Formats: sequence, C-alpha cells, structure tokens
Amino acid sequence: LGLSTHSVCGLFQMSFLFLTMAMVPEHFFGREQSSLFRERVAFWGLLGFVALFHTGIFCWWAVIPPVVYLHAHGLSGCLLKMFLMNLHLPDGDFTILLTADSVLWLVTGIVRFIEMENVREVLAILAIVSGMPFLIASGLRQVAMKTLADAEKEVQQRVDAERARDVFLSYLMHEMRNPLSGASLLVYEFM
Repeated sequence: LGLSTHSVCGLFQMSFLFLTMAMVPEHFFGREQSSLFRERVAFWGLLGFVALFHTGIFCWWAVIPPVVYLHAHGLSGCLLKMFLMNLHLPDGDFTILLTADSVLWLVTGIVRFIEMENVREVLAILAIVSGMPFLIASGLRQVAMKTLADAEKEVQQRVDAERARDVFLSYLMHEMRNPLSGASLLVYEFM
C-alpha cells in the first residue's frame, strides 16, 4: 500500500487534525461541554491521531529508502508513547492508547520488514523491542503520576499549615488584646 508523498502528507495532516480535536475540543464542538464529553473527545481524538499517524508511517515506505523508514519507524515507537505518557488521561484510556500504539507499531513493522533479506533477524528484534517502549512509558507515567500526587499532598499540607498559623495568630492576638484591655481598665479605675 504505497501512496504518493502528497497522500501521505494528507494522512499526517489528518492525524494532526485529530490531535487538535483532542487537545482543543471547544474549537470543534463549542465552549459549553461537560468534562466527561471533553474527556471522551480527547480519548477518541488521540486514538484517531495514533491510528492515522501509524497509517501514514506505514504508507510512507514506498516513498523513502528502507534505512530512513527503519529509523522513522524506530523513533515513532518511542516518541508517540512519550507524548501520550505526559497527558493527563484516566489510566484505562492511557492503557488503551498505549496498547493501540504498540500493536500498530508492531504490525507496521512486521508488514514492512517481511520483504527484507534478513527478515528473521529483523522480526526477532521487533519482537524483543516491541514491549520495551510500552513498559518504559508505563513506568515513567507512574513516576509522573506519583510526582503529581506528592505535589498535591504538599499543597494541601501547606494550606493546612497556613490555616493553623492563622488560627494561632488570631488566638495570640486575642490573648494579647484582652490582658491589655483589662490592665487599661484597672489603670482607669484607680486614677
């Protein structure tokens, strides 16, 4: 399925249109949308982006030399996962997108490299390497989610500390004013 350069560019443009829809749905559906609707649009937009991006990479093989394709295929295996890892998505959506990306990456690699002379070595490398970006992206996402949770916990602790400080200062000021007002009353009565 080799397409012309113009057609492949059209696939990539369409994939980025899906990405734009996922990131800024109000440009497509208006501003008044629920957060659940925005979340679903983001998921389906990202899934469309991943599918069209891999379709574009797959169709690109007729246009460029195999060595360049091999390099682009390897980069696409990691870059899309690293991009998806940084988005704030529910875990289920992230897992589906990551799995779809990995499966499409593996299928395009198998179909593309099946015609090479040393097909067994290439397919063995694909089989070995295919799980690594998936595992790395999943692990790094957990690090990012833990960091966000720790930051949220720290912000809550800071808010609680400021609230406790305000209560303490209020109590301290009250205790300072009362004895002084009591002492001034005593001075006034004895004069």
